[in-house]
Amino acid sequence: YSVFHSVSAFCNAGFDLFGALEPGQSLIIFNDDPIICLTLITLVTVGGLGFLVWQELWEKRSFRKCSVYARLVLVTTGVLLLAGWVGTCLLEWNNPGTLGSMSTGDKILNGFFQSVTLRTAGFCAIDQAALTDAGKAASMVLMLIGGSSGSTAGGLKTVTFVVLILFLAARARGR
Repeated sequence: YSVFHSVSAFCNAGFDLFGALEPGQSLIIFNDDPIICLTLITLVTVGGLGFLVWQELWEKRSFRKCSVYARLVLVTTGVLLLAGWVGTCLLEWNNPGTLGSMSTGDKILNGFFQSVTLRTAGFCAIDQAALTDAGKAASMVLMLIGGSSGSTAGGLKTVTFVVLILFLAARARGR
């Protein structure tokens, strides 16, 4: 189970075998286990950054020495993860169907897990059907954006998203 889920997380596939044990539950049975959640978060994030970014980080060993592309990937990923984390916690904090019945630590952990997995992997540690309407809308935006070019993730690529936003901002200013 651990090897399968590790590969599935790194490849941003979101396949889990636990639905066979308890249909429809996915990783909900582990939403109070920080070791499993943080391990999957790390693997999904590493897989979603892309091999070129990791190679560049390994060779340059400095954020400032990295190419514009690698810096855009890292900053955009960080901003999306933070925004998704905060947004999920704010929108679902008191929702008894998702985070509402959890301890504060579990709410924070599962808010972060939700932010990471929605963008690329598709695992679920909370009941997606019980999300608030605003939570569902935020989830769809995160799912649309996805991971980075050259990664194992799907969706609109992070740098493509940033370039599109920068283009729209420049056009709005008449540039």
